[in-house]
Amino acid sequence: SIMFMISSAASGNPIAMVGVSREIKLMLSYELPLVCAVLVSIIKSGSIRFVDLMKISAFSSVSEIIALVVAIICFHAKLGLVPFDIAEAETELASGIFIEYSGPLLGIVRLTRQILFSTAPLFIITVFLFKGSWWLLVIKYILIVVIFTLIRNVNPRLRIDQAIKFFWFIVFPISLLGIILALLGL
Repeated sequence: SIMFMISSAASGNPIAMVGVSREIKLMLSYELPLVCAVLVSIIKSGSIRFVDLMKISAFSSVSEIIALVVAIICFHAKLGLVPFDIAEAETELASGIFIEYSGPLLGIVRLTRQILFSTAPLFIITVFLFKGSWWLLVIKYILIVVIFTLIRNVNPRLRIDQAIKFFWFIVFPISLLGIILALLGL
């Protein structure tokens, strides 16, 4: 995402610059709550190793459930899906930060986004939902993809100011509540 912003900013295209500014604002809004959500699992497990994080179940405490919800929302924004596809709004910005890409480079960009879409649920499962057998993990993967798809298909695109307010005034305080509850052992 940062490399896409750098290459778009280097193009000098004013539409790409608007997309870059939106992407930077959005990234600064969703990254901190995402870090706080992962921090809840680190606090609950007492370690930063994935092996220890996988021993914690999201449904074992209130703080883990809060962290799971925050992580799903933040990853939805990280993936650039509706309602958080503000930086590459096709109808407003003609693909925004991706306006200068065409042909094979555009294909690589889209493939990169799809790979991130397929690996983000795996990260969420590893950090928050790993308990269970392999077929249960497949069901959890499908469920997270369905949640992403439902959010994308049901919601309209937000304006950049709405997204920033949503992350800073709703999602971030909820993630802080999750950290406080995790520190209290809840």
